[in-house]
Formats: sequence, structure tokens, C-alpha cells
Amino acid sequence: MVEPQGDGVNRPVQYAKWRMDKPADPGYSRELVSVILDPKYYDNLEGQPPMRAGCYTFLDYFENHVRERPNETYLG
Repeated sequence: MVEPQGDGVNRPVQYAKWRMDKPADPGYSRELVSVILDPKYYDNLEGQPPMRAGCYTFLDYFENHVRERPNETYLG
């Protein structure tokens, strides 16, 4: 019998998907993109609006998180 691969933990959350609108380059897999990325920004990542107003960097998101949830863990 073949045992299943992985650590046995069921993780039903999907964070990314394979980009199906264009073929993979020879020798490479398809591009992996975030499930929340609007397809119109696939080839223009710089043109997408921020997920939260005024947040453009990881530091902006971190400071916003700390300000809104001072007693919760951030990375854990």
C-alpha cells in the first residue's frame, strides 16, 4: 500500500493558484499567483491598488495591524 505524502495535516485554505491564461515557458511550470489577485493585474503587479488604503509596504501593513490589534499575535 502506498502511504499519502505530506505531514497528514489537512489545510483547506488555498493561497495561490496556477495561472491558466497563458502557457508555461519551455522548461518552466506555469506562474503561481495569489488567489486574491485580480486577473487584470497579472502582467502589471505595480498597477494594482493596495489591499488597504494607505498600505504600500510590509511595514505599513505591520504598523496598521499593531495599531488595530495591539493585543493579538502578528506572525504565529
